[in-house]
Amino acid sequence: MADDGRSAAPHGAVGLGSAPGSSPGTPSGTPSRTVARRLGDEELPEPLGTALQTYLDHLGVERGLSANTLSAYRRDLTRYLHFLAQRGRRAPADVVEEDVREFVLHVRSGGDGTAGLAASSTARVVAAVHGWHRFCALEELSPGDPSRAVRPPAQPRRLPKALSTDDVER
Repeated sequence: MADDGRSAAPHGAVGLGSAPGSSPGTPSGTPSRTVARRLGDEELPEPLGTALQTYLDHLGVERGLSANTLSAYRRDLTRYLHFLAQRGRRAPADVVEEDVREFVLHVRSGGDGTAGLAASSTARVVAAVHGWHRFCALEELSPGDPSRAVRPPAQPRRLPKALSTDDVER
């Protein structure tokens, strides 16, 4: 393979023109081993951070998701992995269904000192967690998908808006 300035991404994914030694989607020159592994003042265990970066690489390269979508996934999953690390989970294989359920309650209620999320935002976070766990299972980073049975909270049903008299007459 010719050296074209791209780095080799995990699992054969193609680099995105990052500097050698950095992962796709990371700032040029940033070593890949530090990306997505630092959260606040605590460092994530290496298997969790590596699994996150590999998944984000997959989403960006193989599925072609936009930068904004990748940013949202990174934010939601970083919050999740921080939660897992606080619970003593060091690798995707360590996660159990109860961890996922507790995380959903945690983000819904604002358990980390932030405002609780609305049902629609919690559903987005749950979708990101589901995707990450499915990916980890397919890549054999975990024996199964502990998020499989976890469902997002029910969204409130809204009443339709009434039409004005002018709208009806048109």
